[in-house]
Parts: sequence; structure tokens; C-alpha cells
Amino acid sequence: MAVVIGKSGKIHMKKPAQTIGKYSIERQLGSGTMGTVYLGYDSILDQRRAIKVMKSGVEDEELRKRFFREAQAAAKLDHPNIMRILDLDLDVNNHPYIVMEYVEGDDLKTYIDQRRFLPFASKLKIISEVCAGLDHAHEKGIIHRDVKPGNIRINRNGVAKVLDFGLARLESAERSRTGGVIGSPYYMSPEQWRGIRDLDRRSDLFSIAAVLYGGTKRDSGSRTGKGPGGALSVLSRILTGAIVNSVRIAGHV
Repeated sequence: MAVVIGKSGKIHMKKPAQTIGKYSIERQLGSGTMGTVYLGYDSILDQRRAIKVMKSGVEDEELRKRFFREAQAAAKLDHPNIMRILDLDLDVNNHPYIVMEYVEGDDLKTYIDQRRFLPFASKLKIISEVCAGLDHAHEKGIIHRDVKPGNIRINRNGVAKVLDFGLARLESAERSRTGGVIGSPYYMSPEQWRGIRDLDRRSDLFSIAAVLYGGTKRDSGSRTGKGPGGALSVLSRILTGAIVNSVRIAGHV
């Protein structure tokens, strides 16, 4: 604890700032299967970064090695529609962490929900930018495996960026190891539902098509196809092709 004396002469006890490497942690941004994401500040470069720290409960050594391999591969991606990976290291507790570009803005679902009517042309612009980022990654041999609105962020300039490239594959491996569902049920390709591990770019394309399909619906409550039966109902429709034509749902399309 640090002692701070205010202007009035009153003494306050102030907790020392939490740090990860050279970054001062400002707040937690989110948490997933593999780790927790924090907002960090680099005082030397005066930049804010998103920092993902591998959870302490994930002790599998092979998974830790894959964390580094996948992050190193994803760090080679350089595209305006992909969130950049900037650094990779170990914290004081020997937990791997990855430093990423911090994208100010909203995830795709929030972005659409906050706008009562977003023209279809605007949605197509977002999807085309996401596809451009995916195409760049696919050319480098990297498959995302978890394309969904939560992994698409729209920055303050309205540009779409895809998050968590390379890390989604690790989260899938960890969920598989612990008996969990691999992927996000409402956006998974039939191959993912069937448990096929050797996925290619077509799986990501199915997922982005599902994102676009959901985005054309007027009713935000049904935007992801959620309804009676939950994920099992969605599974049945994905595997049988029994999907409602979105043009019948959104007459303005």
C-alpha cells in the first residue's frame, strides 16, 4: 500500500497499480475459456492495449506451447480488418499473455442493436470488411473457427475488425478437452457440429454467412436464430438445411 497525502493534508492509503509486464492494468474487458482480457496502458508509448492472460487453471503444458505457436502465427497477420497481435510474454506468475491492439468501439451485436435501423448496405459493408480480413488469414493458412458477432468489433470510424485470430483454435481445444461445446452454437458450421477437426476456410465462410443472416432480421430477439429448443433446435436446422429465408423475415432486404 502507498501513502498519499491529499491537498487537505488528509492521509489516504492507495493500492499499487496492478501491472502485467510494462503495462498498467486499468480494468478487465472480458473473460473466456482460455483467459482473461484486460485493458492495459503503456506509459512509454502512451498507448492502450488489450492484454489476454492465460488462466491459471489451464495447466496443460501442450496447450501452453500451442498458445505460443498459435499467437506467433496470428502475429504475422497484417490487415486493416484484423486486430493486430503486438507482443507475447510470460507474467510474474509464469502465465503466458498476449498483447493486442485495443479497438475502441462495440461488438457487432451491440453496434446493430444500438441502431434501430441499419441499412442493409451498411451491413454488407461490415461483412465485406470481415471477409477481407478472413481472406487474408486464410491465405496465411489460419482458420478462425469462432466467427460470431462477439468476435467482430466496429471501431469509432465504422471499420470492422476481427478479434481472436489463432486463439479461437486453442479455446476449441480446451473446451474439447474438458467436454465442452466447440464453437458458438448459433454460428457453427455443420462440420464443427459433427466434430470434424480438420476444418478449412469454408467453415469460417459458413459462420460469417450466419452472422449476415442474423443481421438481416428485424427482431433482435431472433437475430441469432434462438428460440424454442435452443441450441439443439439450431443444430437440427443447420444439419437439415431447414433455415427460414431471411428475405421473408426482413422485407426491406
